[in-house]
Amino acid sequence: MAAGLSWPTELRDDELERRLFPVDKGENNRPEPDYLYLSQEIRKPDATLSVLWEEYKEQHPHGYQYSYFCDLFNAYRQRRSETIYSSAV
Repeated sequence: MAAGLSWPTELRDDELERRLFPVDKGENNRPEPDYLYLSQEIRKPDATLSVLWEEYKEQHPHGYQYSYFCDLFNAYRQRRSETIYSSAV
């Protein structure tokens, strides 16, 4: 019995696919960092991404781990700089 199903099955194709290949929603349920807040805070003299991540984890214990948090923030900064650059051109 695959995925709790018996064969042949009466399920429609979309329902069969959903049962055989469930979507992992775990990461999608994690709260996104507040990128605007991070952008403002990181400019402060003693601010580090490590400290900002610790604040994020205090507010969201099941949030992203440090390395992925950094990846997300760096991707945000990259997108933002591309937007600023294209606006200036």
